[in-house]
Amino acid sequence: MFNILYKNLMAQIDFVHTTHPSLGQVEILFDSSKKFLKGGLSVGAKRDALKCRATGDYLVFVDDDDIVAPNYLESVLRLSESNADIITFRSLYKSSTYWGIVDMNLNHSENEQMNDNTIVKRQPFHVCPIRTSIAQQHSFPDINNAEDWGWMVKVLSNCQKQAHSDQ
Repeated sequence: MFNILYKNLMAQIDFVHTTHPSLGQVEILFDSSKKFLKGGLSVGAKRDALKCRATGDYLVFVDDDDIVAPNYLESVLRLSESNADIITFRSLYKSSTYWGIVDMNLNHSENEQMNDNTIVKRQPFHVCPIRTSIAQQHSFPDINNAEDWGWMVKVLSNCQKQAHSDQ
């Protein structure tokens, strides 16, 4: 799964850099050391180590089970020109029986349950790029489950301005 995601992102990076070189640069950080791949560190500690290495304007975590849209990077780069604290958007969600739309937006105060009838309103999640200076103010909990949401709740408290796309 990771190889497919990585190849997809690399193809998007190549396309954006070729067709829109003025949009900026994208860097993918990963760690292939034994401590990352063979256990030892919790998922939260691994995310925290990568977060600390980030040097760009925005930081985002795309997991191996996430699927990104063909225009994900181009959209993120264009929206980053607004200098928002966080970049939010709508995304597709696939359950075992239906597809849905999730509207990740800083204005949503709750996370609605997934359903097949409406657009589900959710707070931004780790697939939404966050200004690095804000993201690095908070540490991930040293746990293996739900570490991303525990961190995101803290980060969201510092986000005031969003750039949002309905695409």
